[in-house]
Amino acid sequence: MSANVVAIPNRGDYFMVDGEQPVLAEPGVYALRFMHYETARLHGNRAGKVIAWFSICEMGIHFERLVPAYYNATVFSSKRQRGGRFKVGWRSRLMREYALVEGLPARKDRIPLAAMGRHLLNGRLATVTHDGHQRPIPAAVQYSVVAEIVGARARSR
Repeated sequence: MSANVVAIPNRGDYFMVDGEQPVLAEPGVYALRFMHYETARLHGNRAGKVIAWFSICEMGIHFERLVPAYYNATVFSSKRQRGGRFKVGWRSRLMREYALVEGLPARKDRIPLAAMGRHLLNGRLATVTHDGHQRPIPAAVQYSVVAEIVGARARSR
């Protein structure tokens, strides 16, 4: 063993981090593209959520990185799954943002969320600084989320 290499004993007291580090972008309005969504039950299986994933379409260090938007919903499966079934109310944040971009849906039982992917959207990113119990999150592990969709930059039909 060379003098520059330090041997670290394998004692099993280390851990690993799963996945990529979440995006931490400067708060503000960005061009976003809807990519896909997941349904999940968070907070001890109590809170149904739709997690919509958006790609940042602004040139820079965060270009094409994914940021989530979390929406309250009634989720039908207890397992986290991509493209799962869910329902929301007429006054929900998801319905309001969908209507802002797509207009009123033709049917109330088959609303294609993927239709939002046809547009280049304006979305306001915010930094998550506190957890669900209002405890501060250390600056090194804070991350960005889509706080709201504020409109569409470019529409395609």
